[in-house]
Amino acid sequence: MKKDFAKLFNLAIKIVWLWIYTSLLLFLLAFLAGCSTKPILKVQTKEVFIPIKCNLKLPPKPKENGSFESHKELSLYYKEVEQIAKDCTRRD
Repeated sequence: MKKDFAKLFNLAIKIVWLWIYTSLLLFLLAFLAGCSTKPILKVQTKEVFIPIKCNLKLPPKPKENGSFESHKELSLYYKEVEQIAKDCTRRD
């Protein structure tokens, strides 16, 4: 009777340890599976251009009548307009 009880007791201990190992293994699998499904995020920065209103006024465009003086005035006008455009797009 003692031998049967000892065998039964050893069998019970083996079943308990098997249950503990199985529970631990399932817990670890569930824990690691939860970590593996998280998405990997990469942070990217992009430079975004924001339009701003330029408050500079354009000078009046000179009339062109085909003479040298009118071409000279027109070239000075375009040079001034180009400088105004550069001033509006300059970054501070």
